[in-house]
Amino acid sequence: PCHWQLYRHTTAKKLTTGSREWPSAAFGTPFRDALTGVLCAGVFTVALIACYIRMGATPAQASRMAVIFFAGTAIAGFTVLRILAYCNQKKKASS
Repeated sequence: PCHWQLYRHTTAKKLTTGSREWPSAAFGTPFRDALTGVLCAGVFTVALIACYIRMGATPAQASRMAVIFFAGTAIAGFTVLRILAYCNQKKKASS
């Protein structure tokens, strides 16, 4: 197996301590959801800036629109990830 699989396997053994569930505190935190939302928003914002500049917008116009897009996308991504984490936690609790 590759290095990543071995790392994941040993990390899972350390974190599970007898149970088969991953602790939500380690992998489902709001910080991780925020980081994921910001990273995804950043990638799409860079692509949006490139498209706007190719379409003839000035760098100032593209930057202003990109900041608004980045903020909205990051907030929406974080919100969706938190809702999914809540639904997952609720589903596990009812099982």
